[in-house]
Amino acid sequence: NTICRILFGERFSYGDEEYRRILRCLAENFRLESSIAGQLYTILPSLMNHLPGPHQTYFQNNSIIEKFLARKVAEHEATLDSGAPRDFVDAFLCRMKQEKGNPRTAFRRDNMYVTVFDMFMAGTESTSITLRYCLMLLLEHPEVAGGGHGHGCWE
Repeated sequence: NTICRILFGERFSYGDEEYRRILRCLAENFRLESSIAGQLYTILPSLMNHLPGPHQTYFQNNSIIEKFLARKVAEHEATLDSGAPRDFVDAFLCRMKQEKGNPRTAFRRDNMYVTVFDMFMAGTESTSITLRYCLMLLLEHPEVAGGGHGHGCWE
């Protein structure tokens, strides 16, 4: 949700079934990337493309995530106020308009989709891992939660 706030200017309810589905796809893709099938795909992509297996699920999940992100970008385009960007997507769209006549610009639609996809994937996973690690440390060292001030949340 932190990366969603940065990218789209909104947080999703944890009860939102579409958002939960996207999170499941992300989690499954990270698991698949580290599996034997995922590593074989990295080494032999031209061969693995023609073979069935769990690595094919990775592409299906990416398609679901890409459609979700494309819909969010389309919603932003429909409500864009160039004078008041709300978030990263708005800022990128505004810059695309400014750079419209520049054939060498990096502010193109294809780059926007790749950037949003990468930020969403990496930001969601890294934030989640960092928060889990912090909670684990707090559970192992509850004295740190109070910060030595005698009014910690664990007392």
